[in-house]
Amino acid sequence: MKIKWYCGHYYGPAYWKEYADWVFEPDECGEEFETECDEEEWNDGSALAQCPKCGAKLTQQDDLPEKLEELVEAKGGCSS
Repeated sequence: MKIKWYCGHYYGPAYWKEYADWVFEPDECGEEFETECDEEEWNDGSALAQCPKCGAKLTQQDDLPEKLEELVEAKGGCSS
């Protein structure tokens, strides 16, 4: 099955940024990518991936990936 991941890990040097207030933090990666895993891994909650942009290790339990089949169904499309 195909899994869609979003990497929200911070990477790089910290610097001052202005939001509602000034904060000192690194950038968020923000990479979206897809991987394959088997049904058993997904059902066990043990799917893993490594971000191709920053190299962070992502886990199913902490990073909440989504099954692409469910995303397609939610949008009213069909998967091929």
